[in-house]
Amino acid sequence: MVCRSLFIRTLEILFFSLCSLIFGIFALTALNEAEDRRRPRVVLLTVESLRDDLVDEESTPHLLRAARTGHRFAGHRAVSGWTATNIVSLLTGLTPFASGVHTRGQSVAQGISPPLAQLAEAGYVVEGLQPFMAMDIYENLGFTINSRGPDPALWLAERRREGQPFFLWYHYVNTHLPYGPEPLPADWPEDAKERLEKVRSQASILHDEVTFSREDVARIHALQRNRIREFDRWFADFWAFWQGSGCGRDTILIVTADHGDEHGERGMTGHASTTLAGHLHEEIVRVPLFIWLPEQFAHLGSTARTGEISSHLDIMPTILARLGIAPQIRLEGRDLFAAPKEPHRQTGSRPWLGMTASGGFAEPDPGRMRYFEYACLQGNWKSRLRVLAGGTELFALYDVTRDPGETIDLAASRPDIAAAHRKLLRSAIESRVQNPIKSGPHDRNAEEGDGMLGWLRPSRSGSYSYEELAGSFILQWSGAPDRDYLLDYRAGNGRKALTGTMAVRGAMKDFGTIDRRYWQTWIVPNSPFRLRVREADGPGRSPWLELEARP
Repeated sequence: MVCRSLFIRTLEILFFSLCSLIFGIFALTALNEAEDRRRPRVVLLTVESLRDDLVDEESTPHLLRAARTGHRFAGHRAVSGWTATNIVSLLTGLTPFASGVHTRGQSVAQGISPPLAQLAEAGYVVEGLQPFMAMDIYENLGFTINSRGPDPALWLAERRREGQPFFLWYHYVNTHLPYGPEPLPADWPEDAKERLEKVRSQASILHDEVTFSREDVARIHALQRNRIREFDRWFADFWAFWQGSGCGRDTILIVTADHGDEHGERGMTGHASTTLAGHLHEEIVRVPLFIWLPEQFAHLGSTARTGEISSHLDIMPTILARLGIAPQIRLEGRDLFAAPKEPHRQTGSRPWLGMTASGGFAEPDPGRMRYFEYACLQGNWKSRLRVLAGGTELFALYDVTRDPGETIDLAASRPDIAAAHRKLLRSAIESRVQNPIKSGPHDRNAEEGDGMLGWLRPSRSGSYSYEELAGSFILQWSGAPDRDYLLDYRAGNGRKALTGTMAVRGAMKDFGTIDRRYWQTWIVPNSPFRLRVREADGPGRSPWLELEARP
């Protein structure tokens, strides 16, 4: 009888222990899910070529209406004169001097632990949605590309349903040149129409193709305003989804631009990659910045440093501070919502530094950069230092408060300020990281394939339409799926032709879903394409594949 009672008691203990274990597992799972729901999500929306002085009620009424519930940082600046260098700084917090990414064929060095990789390790889904993000200049940044489609609202709806924390980078591209398709106003002078037709219809306008006049500036403003208004309507729909889906309750939203565009102020239109004459004047680097914080950070409104000079270097420190994650690499930026440690210090005392390559992505010969331009802003003084390939230096100093157009060089009359700026710039230049550039043979006489690698998709050279490629651009070749390859390419002809080499892991390069507008704006004008794949560590190579994109 005693044994039976003891047996029953043992079963009861085991039963209650098992129940406790199961309850604990479910409780822990629920706790983790609740913690996931509490962890802030992040959306970084970058807008192509959007200068700050065109973000106004005339062009962006919906954006400014939404900004009433967020924070606008009035002194924000990009750190370079073209897209990729700026994006790398936004996504890593590295300065352009430290990233070493200044043209195609370069990427951040492997082996570092970028902030986005830390987010992924912490359980975040970290993704971008667009085909251009598959370029090698965006490698090693810690995000993956979701090639299922570029609709950010659909992506956000799916992630919210899953309940997993996320970081999304989306780049709005349709504010880039060309600023058409609307016809030019009939009452514009005929000589102006001849120049401005290029602005309306071309994705790049080289610095020596045409010289724009001072009278053209307002006209070019008007042309890009059409594209900015289109973005504003897109943002209105996005904002309606944002509010209706509840994103604002738990998600940080950051809206900025990669860089601005010149609109004829120096005789050109565009930026480094479209003019091949990059610079760091204010029309290029002054860009908007808006940040919306979720409810849990409402108390930070009083510490937002909206009136100070900020830069793209500050975005990642601001994000990491909200997520409670300490960076594993050294970041030069600061948290834009942190109360200043020294409140008595003058606003704007921290210098802003910028760096741009002469031609950005489109540099004619990436291995022989024609020049680099550097800039420093401290208080009301801004300097520009251009260092030519032969070592010649061109320096200028401006008082941007009295001379916002940067037309009067005061270096000779203020040698003390000039010397201080030169010292700051020289120190930054000496710290530069110089990453190697992937390259390969691209001329038509380069050796043909040896039969070891063959093309599977497309399987042959030829002319292809958007419909024939089913809205996607995938290159696939025979070869081992676990090997490293080098993809040599040449796009276009003449002075605007681009050559380069991309590293690829596996026997396929998927550029994701491409919409028709992207096809017409970027693929067709840069056609034809000449492609060849090589084994990175072996003799195998494919024949050259020649593709033409039809409108």
